Amino acid sequence: MYKDTLDTVTFQSKLDTSNEFINNPNFDDLFKKVEKVIRKSFTQKKKKVRNSTILSNLSVFDFRNMQNMRADQQARIHTSELFLENMEQDFLDMINTQAKILRIDGTADGFFIFSNILTVQSQIHWAKTSLEVFSTSTHTNLTNLNKSKQPPEQSNRAENKFSDLWLESVNANDISKFFDLRWVSLGYHYNWTSRKYEENLNSDLPPNFSSFCKQLANCIPGLDVTPEAAIINYYPCGTSMSGHIDDAEHNMDEPIVSISLGCDAIFLVGGHTKSVEPIPILLKSGDVVIMSGESRSVYHGVAYVLPESEFSNFENDDPVVQYLNQARINLNVRRVALEDGQWLDKHGSGASMQLST
Repeated sequence: MYKDTLDTVTFQSKLDTSNEFINNPNFDDLFKKVEKVIRKSFTQKKKKVRNSTILSNLSVFDFRNMQNMRADQQARIHTSELFLENMEQDFLDMINTQAKILRIDGTADGFFIFSNILTVQSQIHWAKTSLEVFSTSTHTNLTNLNKSKQPPEQSNRAENKFSDLWLESVNANDISKFFDLRWVSLGYHYNWTSRKYEENLNSDLPPNFSSFCKQLANCIPGLDVTPEAAIINYYPCGTSMSGHIDDAEHNMDEPIVSISLGCDAIFLVGGHTKSVEPIPILLKSGDVVIMSGESRSVYHGVAYVLPESEFSNFENDDPVVQYLNQARINLNVRRVALEDGQWLDKHGSGASMQLST
């Protein structure tokens, strides 16, 4: 057991001894217990305690500091080479070709991490695109600020007062104005109320972005995705997304490709029920998660977004860099329709998914 520098005990001991959790016989949501422990550890920490100390005490998998991880954690990590045959040169120029495919014992089959696979230039490119392009009404996208349920051809873009939110934030020299926007949809749009995708509710999914995500999936031998829907999440520091399962898609055979940009985040990956204790993983800017096979239907979420970024030493007069030092962007894509093109009016399970501060 590690020395306690937080006036707490280690992560597992917290779970074992917490009166709030264990003494409540009706509380068997272990996923939520872990979420609460992590958030509490950061929101109530002492000023002089480093985040790295908290991460160590919480047994978080930090792939960029593996030498500081416990020996039993290191033993659970398996690596393999990226599969780069027949990749387009433009794609190879945007990734670190020496990055590894990482797997962790204890996670569901088909769960992979590419640590630090995106070059800095690639990270800036997709962050800039997410802020300047994907966030606007150009794609007639569904957002948390513009929840129109009309088909794109019937919507009035001029009435979308949030279409220039990024530009307004930059002109006001106040990036925090953009924090009101928490997610946008591209391609097929997910209806958060009915928990289903609707065939006539969709917008453009840019071909260059689709191609990039497809080739990321292709880095794993035998894996492929046909991008048809994307959700771009914008997380200010200190926020989270509760544990959930992505199961509203008609096609669950193809993977989800998830890209992390900006501030660090503690990602949780669990099992098929919330009674399974999730594994905490530190995702940093330039990391990519692939959820395929069995892992496609497990609970996962973001327990906490930390105020730490790989861009902290960059020139801070660039608004995109400013944002990346204050927030996290997550771009994730998946296939929705069945392979034969048949559309099913499928509803998700109702598993919770909500952003919170």
